[in-house]
Amino acid sequence: MSKKLEELSAEAQRQRQAIYIGLTSVLSADQANAALESWSIYFNETGSVFNGLNTFARDVCESFDISGQQRDLVKALNRALLSKDSNAPRTAPAPRKPAAMEDIGQVEAIQNDIPAVGSAITTPEFQTFQYLVTDLLQLVENNRSGLKRQAVDFLNEVVESMPWSEAQQQQMTALLTTGNATQTRAYRGDQLKSLLKHFRSWMADEVGANVAGNLLKQALHDTEKTSFGIRYSPTNFV
Repeated sequence: MSKKLEELSAEAQRQRQAIYIGLTSVLSADQANAALESWSIYFNETGSVFNGLNTFARDVCESFDISGQQRDLVKALNRALLSKDSNAPRTAPAPRKPAAMEDIGQVEAIQNDIPAVGSAITTPEFQTFQYLVTDLLQLVENNRSGLKRQAVDFLNEVVESMPWSEAQQQQMTALLTTGNATQTRAYRGDQLKSLLKHFRSWMADEVGANVAGNLLKQALHDTEKTSFGIRYSPTNFV
């Protein structure tokens, strides 16, 4: 039985509001409210909020006869859930202004993490992740023809919604699309871990949790045998 709204934790209420915001990108307010009532069927507070998201979007679009907008809905739901402020629809970012004192630490961290334009770098976590995600995409394709393309489309949409720098987003898009990328930007391990978490949830929706788990285990095993995996274990991403 679904919990009453007031019984939900603050985080669960934020997530519910984010789902509503995402739904209103393709539905009217009344339709979004109706669809929101079924969300608990696909998600419970003990699991990842992203588990079942693709299935939820597909069923919602089929229910309202807008199947052609499923991709837009998934993208909107991911963006809303990743937004730090889910109390209002996401708007275009305001023009940058000089950093306030409390923002200086974050700005300096970003600046220190970005090499000169055009200079190539190599970081062990990215090298390992590059092999891991490429191998996993191929295993997905081996499981079902055409599924790799769907996975890449989904992951690119997630990357676009991630609170990463534009350069980081472009670099990851190149990796996902071509299977290789010249690294010029570094990532924190938790950033890559977060992206893989989205991928795992998507796979579970598409091929089932057991198959998805086996594919991930195989990709981890393959990666651990490489020089990259020995230097930086792919298990750091799970």
